[in-house]
Amino acid sequence: GGGRASRSRRGSVAASGSNAVRIPARSPTPMSVAAGGRDSQFGLYDVAGSAGAAGAGGSQRYDSVRTSFSAQTDSMRTQMILESRLEKRGRHAFGGPGGKHLIMFVDDINLPQPDDYGSMPPLELLRQLISQGGLYSRHKHQWKNIEDVNLLAACAPPGGGRNQMTQRLTRHFFKLCLPMPSEQNLQHIFCSILDGWMALQNFPVDIRASSRSIVFTCVDMFSHLRHDLLPTPAKSHYTFSLRDLSKVVQGVLQVSSRTTDTKTRVIRLVIHEASRVFHDRLVDDTDKMYFHELLSHLINKNFSYLIDKEDLRTRAPIFGDYMSKVGIGDQRSYVEMDD
Repeated sequence: GGGRASRSRRGSVAASGSNAVRIPARSPTPMSVAAGGRDSQFGLYDVAGSAGAAGAGGSQRYDSVRTSFSAQTDSMRTQMILESRLEKRGRHAFGGPGGKHLIMFVDDINLPQPDDYGSMPPLELLRQLISQGGLYSRHKHQWKNIEDVNLLAACAPPGGGRNQMTQRLTRHFFKLCLPMPSEQNLQHIFCSILDGWMALQNFPVDIRASSRSIVFTCVDMFSHLRHDLLPTPAKSHYTFSLRDLSKVVQGVLQVSSRTTDTKTRVIRLVIHEASRVFHDRLVDDTDKMYFHELLSHLINKNFSYLIDKEDLRTRAPIFGDYMSKVGIGDQRSYVEMDD
């Protein structure tokens, strides 16, 4: 029913007209699908078609649909994605397929560009779904009640093409902020991984001593690119996350002590892995020049090894395992490709 928002020990209810939005005190199991490494904010809200449905426990069944917003996302596409997973339950009532609760996950919810009036139509559509409990049909212009739909959203802080969301929408969120691990924490994590792996592979002592230099170079590179090369509408893929940092370290872990036995070879391996993950994503000469200058500086700083940025641009090392002739079941060697 209508009236003011009320609060109980189980959660809070925000009422609007004859429809209510229930924000459960205990998040449903699908909340775990949004757990990630980057600094993000997650929101959960339930368009409650029946009281207490979200807290029904193990007897409640769920279905899911996932979408990612971009700068070009519009309200029509958002409504089409949602309606494609709904089934008719009554004359003007729709819900999840087979009587299930539908979990809709929206990634990068604050990426759509604002219109001339400062609003973001896809977000206004979701706000209407939450506050009014339904949507208007695009063809017949009739109201459609939406039942048993949970909305789960993720976003990064405003800036770099991301926009500030209106409080008319965020007030419905149960918000959870996941801060980015500090550089010291990242260094400790990846140094532990690399030290254990080098000891297991019986690398020489001088190579083991370079593990901190490898990790410090990778973490410094990740931090600089993440703060200096921000995503824009023209470069929306400039989103550097912990997944990219882990890929660099994972590439280093592919070599063996038999083929990588000098400090110079280790340095060239780090250059290749950083270029493979970060440089290949850059789209213009200015950003590529910045990457080469930064990498040259970090190699000199952490390894005390001088390398010219022009050499990085024209004669960058390349590693791979596709030159090895091995039999079935044999391990390929990840080595530098010589000219």
